[in-house]
Amino acid sequence: MSKHTASRESSLRMNTEQGLWDPVGLELPKHPAWVGVARLAAAGIAYRAGMAYDAIEDTKIIVAEAVSYCIQHSQPGGRLRISFIADTTSLTVEVHDPDFPTVTSPPKDRDGSTYRTFVDGLFLIRGLADEVEYVATPSEGLTLRIRRSIA
Repeated sequence: MSKHTASRESSLRMNTEQGLWDPVGLELPKHPAWVGVARLAAAGIAYRAGMAYDAIEDTKIIVAEAVSYCIQHSQPGGRLRISFIADTTSLTVEVHDPDFPTVTSPPKDRDGSTYRTFVDGLFLIRGLADEVEYVATPSEGLTLRIRRSIA
């Protein structure tokens, strides 16, 4: 058994015994200055979940990109809600922007491409995560739900 595997199993056992699988929430101003705070929170939570160093780094990038995506494509001002939900196999991150501009029909870019191009701005996140869910509704705004395995 490798040193990391033993450490991970010990961390999982301790988290289960201490009830540390409860969701963690964070609400931040929708401003680029706060992306670093979201990254730091993600790193700490990923570490507590027992992720390896590379997985923690991936999680930091995922959170930074998701928060930056909301800031870049949304109305200025307002707040973002970020939640982290860990279990023994994965960490799920939800970034919710209640003010995100949603539409009932796909918008067109200057080159005639549709909403698909807009969603493909999440390319890096899709490459690092196991699952990415993009839910945008006119009444609720945008929720990005991203799952990354712990192993």
